[in-house]
Amino acid sequence: MTQAATHLKVAVTTNSLINIDAGFADARQIVFYEVTRDGSAFVDAVNVATLLRKDPAPGESANDTPPVVTPKPGFGRNGGACQMAADLAADSASGDLLTARIKALSGCSILVTRGISDLAAVRCQDADIFPVKTERLHDIDSVLDRLQTLLAGRPPLWLRRALRDANGRAVPLDDQAL
Repeated sequence: MTQAATHLKVAVTTNSLINIDAGFADARQIVFYEVTRDGSAFVDAVNVATLLRKDPAPGESANDTPPVVTPKPGFGRNGGACQMAADLAADSASGDLLTARIKALSGCSILVTRGISDLAAVRCQDADIFPVKTERLHDIDSVLDRLQTLLAGRPPLWLRRALRDANGRAVPLDDQAL
């Protein structure tokens, strides 16, 4: 397989749409790019607030909010019961935001973010997405240029493992031209 036929689908977390300026958990947008050795192109942007939004049921308003639970005096939150059980039930009812974020990354091979929890990093790895954490603010274009430069030369092993073919399948290391 020729190296020209390979590409990366890269996701970046951002609040500004210009810089990689947000962690995976608190990003307002996830922006997707295709990167080849010859260039990069914008693919899509996902507003994270819409990931768990569902259409309202008949008779409901889209602006309806769940009721606020008022704690009973002397019993703490949730009437003295274990709060974790209530939180798990709420996550099950409303959907898990971490799972929704990971699903939004489907088809990506690399996630570039300002910060990521261990659990999110493990879930990314399980989904064959290589998480890259940056310590400081970076311009999205400069990160894409750097990936393009790495692809044009002799890519490091982690980047070679992230390469995909035209159908989005991982390219075996033995089939890659260096």
